[in-house]
Amino acid sequence: LGTELESLKFIFDLQQEIFFKTAVKGRQVENDLVEVLSAYARSKNYKDEILHQGELVGALPSNKTGDIVIKVNRSESAKIVIESKFDKAKRLGLPQDVDPFAKSDTAVGQLLEAAVNRDALQAIIVFDREIVDPKLEAEVGNIKFLPSVGFVCLVESQKGDFTNLLLAYDLAR
Repeated sequence: LGTELESLKFIFDLQQEIFFKTAVKGRQVENDLVEVLSAYARSKNYKDEILHQGELVGALPSNKTGDIVIKVNRSESAKIVIESKFDKAKRLGLPQDVDPFAKSDTAVGQLLEAAVNRDALQAIIVFDREIVDPKLEAEVGNIKFLPSVGFVCLVESQKGDFTNLLLAYDLAR
């Protein structure tokens, strides 16, 4: 019994450590994206305000969806929301392909939720090409605009290539 208990304690501690590292990695990725977007905005002389919002509840109760909010020309009424998914692979989730009984969320679902939660006119979801679902990658390529939903884009963070995100940002503006 003592050995079993020790083994269960070890597994619990390991899961806690993995959870903590994932949360820290998510915050770091979001901070990195804010830095990349801010540097780009300065280079283009945009007067946008770029805010990290991933730890703040938005308009929906208890909901933190929408990691980065960009106030275009510092306007409260012209906002772009960016949701980063560097820790999970998701399906695209076009309406005709969605299983209504599936419990997992999709990129389309996250885009819609982020836009509502952050009261944004445009939404972007960004995935790292290293962990993206292969089917989503095939459907998106580099960047895809879904009318009335938003942009889905793939970046290569390990290589420092955020070109597709910057393109989506320009188009959303």
